Amino acid sequence: MKKILILVMMAVASFSTQAKDILPENVPAKVKSYVSKHYSKVNSIEWEDKSKKGYYEAEFRYQGREVELKIADNGTLIASKEDILIKDIPSFATDYIKKNYKDAQILGANKKYENGSTTYSVGIKFENDRGRDRHRNIVFDNKGNVIKR
Repeated sequence: MKKILILVMMAVASFSTQAKDILPENVPAKVKSYVSKHYSKVNSIEWEDKSKKGYYEAEFRYQGREVELKIADNGTLIASKEDILIKDIPSFATDYIKKNYKDAQILGANKKYENGSTTYSVGIKFENDRGRDRHRNIVFDNKGNVIKR
């Protein structure tokens, strides 16, 4: 029983040290401006204050897709992760999957931007040579090179 109580207390303590959701009025104007400029019709944004790390985080749905942004205090984008529609996956990724994973089903994809570069992660489901279902995320750089399989 003591072990459980200690684990619960540790979990509560770890949550209290993480970033906290904040109200929009507590987000710098330049940060909010970035979102409104690039995602004009968003009205429900979950903000996290990570200013000790130099940014604010915004999470929201845009045109039915999940979007996560890390925006510096001065309003510049540091990193982003955005779900993309299957029809919007770059052809280099779909061509690679068709060639290397015959009959694979594309489950979803996202586009990430960080450190000045963009990557695409595509989740697929396929059957291996033993007839078992397998799942894999294949990550491509913006030139079509496979980074991770």
